[in-house]
Amino acid sequence: MEIVIRPRQAGLGLAAVIAFLTAAHVLCGLHLHLAGAGETPLLVRLFHFGQEQNIPAFFQSVLLLFCGGLLFAAGFLRRPDLFYPWLGLGAIFLFLALHEATILDEHLIAVFRDAFGRDGRVRSAWLIPYVVALVPLGLLYLRFLSRLPAATRTLFVVAAGIYLAGVVAMELVGAYHYRPGGPQTVLYEIAKTFEELLEMTGIGVFAVALLRYLAEEYGGGIRFLAR
Repeated sequence: MEIVIRPRQAGLGLAAVIAFLTAAHVLCGLHLHLAGAGETPLLVRLFHFGQEQNIPAFFQSVLLLFCGGLLFAAGFLRRPDLFYPWLGLGAIFLFLALHEATILDEHLIAVFRDAFGRDGRVRSAWLIPYVVALVPLGLLYLRFLSRLPAATRTLFVVAAGIYLAGVVAMELVGAYHYRPGGPQTVLYEIAKTFEELLEMTGIGVFAVALLRYLAEEYGGGIRFLAR
């Protein structure tokens, strides 16, 4: 059996899924604010971005794993001097997928909360080691980026900007408006919505950029053969 994945169709499919998940989350958020306190309905647990290990989180984990697989494929298919940079990026995306699937940030938040109290701003302290690691990593990959085709390089930078706007900027905004142990404000819900939306969009743009790169290098589509 032959499966052909074309970047444009893949991008439209990802956009449709992201739009559906965002709409479902918004409806769940409206229900929470209108219904008030009480037991959280199943659909809210499944689709609200504020819940953990649900359908949006699963989607992000799978998409990150997909990007990791494409990065490993690019490493094995390209010339030897770019082998390790591609594999390094693949390893980073596998870690991000594991981070999303195991809610590692929540465990880190608990560590900081135990050390510094329950202030909402502590919720963003887990970003510190990631931001510290991001600076030398970005410098390390500058040469790698410069050797990519211009269109691929632009999409990579745009994807990273969108993703970081969600995971850093909107995370900080959400932490500022977070209410420990109580119902969340509308501003927190808005920040959480944009945080997850930007994260999913950034990963989606990166996935499409990888598909386009591989398609341009190896044909009109990405072909998977199964016997």
